[in-house]
Amino acid sequence: MGAVNVYGHIMRNEERNGKYNNYWKDCREKRSRSITNYIREVLVSLVGYHYILTATKLRDSRNKRTKNISRYKKQIEKMSSKLKAKFDQEVIKLDKQFTGELETLRLKIKENRQKSHVGISDSK
Repeated sequence: MGAVNVYGHIMRNEERNGKYNNYWKDCREKRSRSITNYIREVLVSLVGYHYILTATKLRDSRNKRTKNISRYKKQIEKMSSKLKAKFDQEVIKLDKQFTGELETLRLKIKENRQKSHVGISDSK
């Protein structure tokens, strides 16, 4: 049997002579590549996890925002209904006041007309 190399494989003539065989070189590169790939996968998974966390946080905040908006909408609707009721009361009050003033003006105009008619008939 031939000499055994680091990996436990039987060394070939080129290796014994100190010339590296491409096969072992490839094996070594593959191993280093697999380690870097593993590290890359771990990093990507960490970044992905971070992204997922931030996305869920954003989604939760968005949901919270929409909940707040709907709550504020409800509050605004309540306020607007109260304000509308107040406004309607004010309008009704002003309308009554205005109609009352109009009625008094009409009555005054009628009285003035009657007086003027009476005055005209008196002068004849």
